[in-house]
Amino acid sequence: MRKSRLSPSQWGEIAIWTAIVVFFFWATFSYDRGFDQFKYGTAAWPRALLILMALAIVGQLSEYLSSARHDEPGQHKQRSSLGELLSRLRKLDRKLVARTLGAFLIPLSYVLLLPGAGFYVLTPFFSAVYIVNAGEKRLWPVVLTSVGIYIVLTVVFTRFLYVSLPLGNWPGFHDIGAAITDFLAPAAPK
Repeated sequence: MRKSRLSPSQWGEIAIWTAIVVFFFWATFSYDRGFDQFKYGTAAWPRALLILMALAIVGQLSEYLSSARHDEPGQHKQRSSLGELLSRLRKLDRKLVARTLGAFLIPLSYVLLLPGAGFYVLTPFFSAVYIVNAGEKRLWPVVLTSVGIYIVLTVVFTRFLYVSLPLGNWPGFHDIGAAITDFLAPAAPK
């Protein structure tokens, strides 16, 4: 049997994420089951997300293992000194730096604006800005991808998982969010 060549930090990463998933999955069993309006129970959507996280962990582990198999036995990753790192930082492309900062600042601004503007109004614009920041410049792919993401998220969370998404507190935004929620809400049985 071939010995794994994963580093202790890679095994630690897998162990920490696995412990997080197991702990929170275990915690979902203590959720109150007294809510009749949730078709699959209050623990359904957290468990679905945790299962997706578990699949991501398996994917990451398989990526680690496949890359470890392709390394040469005596090959070690070269560590760079601080001077080499600083010289690389000076040579960085400014567009790349701006896109990297955007990758962190766009979601941060989304989270800060979400309580006021609400999910239903803010999400299509946020996803379009994020797609442009990722490098797509053509109008129709940006619009179609943004609308597709918005529709899937809205329908899955509102219609199937019965998650109440933020409607927004600012005048007008709340009304738009409430109208969309009413449109997507399942009809009450007669």
